[in-house]
Amino acid sequence: MVVPTRDEIQDIGPTVSHKMNIIKLFLKGYEHTEIEQRTRHTGESIKRYISGFS
Repeated sequence: MVVPTRDEIQDIGPTVSHKMNIIKLFLKGYEHTEIEQRTRHTGESIKRYISGFS
């Protein structure tokens, strides 16, 4: 069984993911709290994205 992804259904095309934006801010030296405010993501999800990147 293949489950279509959101971009396949809505044809949103190639975009920079929110995860990539969070990683970029982290690599630029922003603190987790600053990233939370700028991206409106929880600290938990930010930590998960960064640990998945490392």
